[in-house]
Order: sequence, then C-alpha cells, then structure tokens
Amino acid sequence: MYRVDETVAVLNEILAERSEQLALWGEQGHDDLRWHAILTEEVGEVAKELCGFFESVQSGRSTVAVSLHLARLKRELIQVAAVAVAWIENLNRLTGSSSTGRAPECGSGDGGSSPPTPTAI
Repeated sequence: MYRVDETVAVLNEILAERSEQLALWGEQGHDDLRWHAILTEEVGEVAKELCGFFESVQSGRSTVAVSLHLARLKRELIQVAAVAVAWIENLNRLTGSSSTGRAPECGSGDGGSSPPTPTAI
C-alpha cells in the first residue's frame, strides 16, 4: 500500500544529496549534452552496483556483502535523482520558469512535433 511518508523520506534524501552537490560544486550551468553525460555516468554507477549485488547473491556471499551492495545501489539512485533535479533547475533558470506542467510529446500534434531546442552551450 502506498504511503506518502515513504515518498517524503526519499525526497528528503534526494534533497540532502542535492545540497551536498551544491556544497561541492556550486550552482552548475551546463549545456544539455553535458547534463546528459553526467546523468548517464550516474546511471552507469547504478548498473555497476546492481551487477555487484547480483554477483554477491549468486555467489552466496554473506548478507552483509549483499546489504552493502543494496546500500550502495540506493546511494547511486539518489545521486541519479539529484542530478536530474539539478538539470531541471538549470532548465528552469534558462527559461525563467519553474512550471511543473508537462511538456508536449513529440509528434502529439500539440506543438511538440519538432525536436526541442537544446540549451545554449
């Protein structure tokens, strides 16, 4: 059953990670290609931890090793989410918007049939 308190707890973890990123690197203003590269690198870290988790389970390693991989997997997923938030923040700064509305889908006939314009480099 869905519990909003679980969602709030996860969002708080993402916010804490986002705060750590700001403390380390300050406000970032990358172009979309760079943001994509950063996010993809983080997703790669998720894949790496997922592989480690499955290797631990399949090789019968201790529950401590399995738990360690799960904790690392969670940490990487939080980093993915925080990078996505940073990218959205950057887009909002560039467009002067903080709208939470959905963008039209490509080919939907509602103005989204042409590719989006990338942000300035």
